[in-house]
Amino acid sequence: MDALQAFERVKQLTPDKKFAYVEEAVFVGAWQGKSYREMAGELGYEEGYLKDTGARLWRLLSECLGQDVTKKRLRFIFAANPSPTAIAPSSGRPNLSLPDVLKQPKFTGSPLPFGSPLYVARLPVETLCLANLHQPGSLTRLKAPWRMGKTSLINQVMGTAQQAGVQAVFVDIRQADPEALADLDRFLRWFCCAIGQQLGLPCDFETYWFASAGSKLSCTALIQSWLTHAVNTPVVLAIDTVHHLMDYPHIASHFFAMLRSWYEKARVRTEWQNLRLLMAHTNELDLPLQLHQSPFNVGLRLELLPFTHAQVIDLANREALPELRLQALGQLEPLFALLGGQPY
Repeated sequence: MDALQAFERVKQLTPDKKFAYVEEAVFVGAWQGKSYREMAGELGYEEGYLKDTGARLWRLLSECLGQDVTKKRLRFIFAANPSPTAIAPSSGRPNLSLPDVLKQPKFTGSPLPFGSPLYVARLPVETLCLANLHQPGSLTRLKAPWRMGKTSLINQVMGTAQQAGVQAVFVDIRQADPEALADLDRFLRWFCCAIGQQLGLPCDFETYWFASAGSKLSCTALIQSWLTHAVNTPVVLAIDTVHHLMDYPHIASHFFAMLRSWYEKARVRTEWQNLRLLMAHTNELDLPLQLHQSPFNVGLRLELLPFTHAQVIDLANREALPELRLQALGQLEPLFALLGGQPY
């Protein structure tokens, strides 16, 4: 039995459950013996999000099969019982029919694209971010815990900037393959390729990349050539999940020092003023950087806070959930006591 055949058995065991793509991907990855970190690199999701998804999936299978299902025991359980059957639901667990399941509300669990009707504006952070991106050579730092809506906000401000004639480039550090994270030179080449692909510009490594000059100087020279000769409008470069580089300190310290040097160049060089940096991360990044080398003590620092009561009501209305009857602020207290304004 392979992973897909096993997952078909899971769907037969839970006919009332509609599995999301990420749930199937976690099941298949676990069946293949992959770690959550490996899955995160392949799927483009946060490792923590995949762990949470897996935990819910194993809990569902445990309740369905009447035995403890874990990531490590998954294949053993199906090998010992190739045709498992579900136990009858307990009296405390509602036995929903498929129509009932389809009627239940479905909530967004991934970043929202620009213009999504489900997006709740995050003011004043969104306004301040947009204003700073219009400043020549600006640097904006967006900090918030995991799954607080950082990427959704980035999508909104990038879309708004594009409508104003600004080019926008989005680079997610999680998309770098393990090979690209092997050393600084490979990572910076990947970084240039990720930018050049979105700008429609070739990466002329033969002309601008010299071993004797070093990777940081070579990368800077290539970016400067684009800003000087190929880009006639401001460019917002959004770098998401930069905290992922904390697992690669040999890359992080040099990469962040290079970004700081770009910010400083914009103070005196006209061509660099067209570059507007936007970095998003989940926590404080503790790196052995000199103050003059760190990009985390310059520019505009913004922190994304949990939803307010009014934003929760706005979200419920956008999700078309009148049955929640969140019309009075006092009715939200039990929900806030449980979730604390966490958007997801």
